[in-house]
Amino acid sequence: MVDPDGVYIAQLPQDDGEKLAERRGITLINEDIRCYKANGVGVDLNRQYPALWALKENEINYPASERYKGKKPASEPEVTAVIKLCQKSTFLFGISFHSKGEIIFWADSNTGPDIKYAKPLAQALSKVSTYALMPPSQDPEYFAAGFENWFRQDFLKPGILVELTPGNDTCVPHDMKNFYALVWDKAQTMVAEMMQFAYDNMIKR
Repeated sequence: MVDPDGVYIAQLPQDDGEKLAERRGITLINEDIRCYKANGVGVDLNRQYPALWALKENEINYPASERYKGKKPASEPEVTAVIKLCQKSTFLFGISFHSKGEIIFWADSNTGPDIKYAKPLAQALSKVSTYALMPPSQDPEYFAAGFENWFRQDFLKPGILVELTPGNDTCVPHDMKNFYALVWDKAQTMVAEMMQFAYDNMIKR
């Protein structure tokens, strides 16, 4: 979890969340506090990474519960912490898990579709989960400044985004009592598949 403050806010009672946002000068784009997507100061961390950041859609340019990308890339401590961790480590690939869609993104027009192992790894994850494999993303306004986009750009290694759970036309999270039916039944073998793929294709060879 890379946004503990944002998760905490999203789990507050509605009145408490509204008061906290008001106190910190954060505009609630969606009034339901369960839809909160930013960090504790109103910056959307998945729009913060230095990968075509300037091209990212910028309709909201003030601290908000979502879609504010900040004044500059990597301005937030959560993002700089992840960047430093990746820079000092020798990760074979980066995988980020988001909350809705049952789809997998694995390439974009910034780095192209030819990063070694990216598509085969994405295909392996798609097969075990039955999540749909998406074509390479083309519009930087949509894909830029995400973690996986930055990881691919800076390391030329697979960076993959997995959207867990079915979409349901609302930003409200699914009820946790449905976790096994909506997440575990399809996604439970994904981490094991990543490890096996890495061993068979990137380590053993």
